[in-house]
Amino acid sequence: MTESITLAFALREAFTLVSLAGTLNERFTVPSIVGDDPRLPFVIDTANIARINSLGVRTWIQWLSLLAKDARRVYFVRCSPPIVMQANYVANFLGGGCVLSYYAPYWCEACRTAERVLARTTDRLDPLWSNRPTRPCPACHAPLQLAEAEDECFNIARDQDPVEPPVFALALEQALAELATRPEGKGASGGSEQF
Repeated sequence: MTESITLAFALREAFTLVSLAGTLNERFTVPSIVGDDPRLPFVIDTANIARINSLGVRTWIQWLSLLAKDARRVYFVRCSPPIVMQANYVANFLGGGCVLSYYAPYWCEACRTAERVLARTTDRLDPLWSNRPTRPCPACHAPLQLAEAEDECFNIARDQDPVEPPVFALALEQALAELATRPEGKGASGGSEQF
């Protein structure tokens, strides 16, 4: 059975937020968001993308090309490790969009626990950014280690200019939290769809 992808969206005064979950594969189609204002920035949340295949990559790039034709400013938030990997290896995978945050995969050697640590590209403005996010393992408190080569985890931030948080950063955090708690397909300012 082929896994599906779920899309949820929130329309705000200052931006449109689309949150994707599942697998980007042959079932993924270019989404159209009813009520989306093409003059506003477009924010894509990929925290819950688990896998991507070549057909999913092709459709993804087509989608971002359409957004670029509209001269939309595109931001990516909470990029999952599969999105980070594709961005590192596939030319124009992000279509000129700006990454605001991404998950770096960490691993505990002591208890074999996997953990994702959110890194914000805006942290590069801080001189301490070179100190990679470190955390104790939530299970055994031993130090977590990067699960991938450093270049594969952090090139996504290095390959773009330092980023200032957008003026709508607080409203974006609120919209992400709202999408996480909203029942499927509910809400006056958004919706969801499954492919």
